[in-house]
Amino acid sequence: MTIEQVEEIFDDFGYTLLFQNIRYPLVLSGEVDHLDLDVLVHFFEMYSFDTEVVIKFEEFIYHFLIFKKIYTNNNLPFVHGM
Repeated sequence: MTIEQVEEIFDDFGYTLLFQNIRYPLVLSGEVDHLDLDVLVHFFEMYSFDTEVVIKFEEFIYHFLIFKKIYTNNNLPFVHGM
């Protein structure tokens, strides 16, 4: 997945400012290199971030990596029906 595809998903869910704040560290982290589109989409369907509060990369990646681990291990039964 390219960084432009990731940016488009952030934009689709209304997190343009969040993406602008974490773009550089997200690229450096390498998470974008092997990111599955479905995981990011389901993450944003399950999580909600306050768009008026500036969220740091560390906070975002903490929640995302936990979600990704649970999602990829099929431990979220409520996601399977989506």
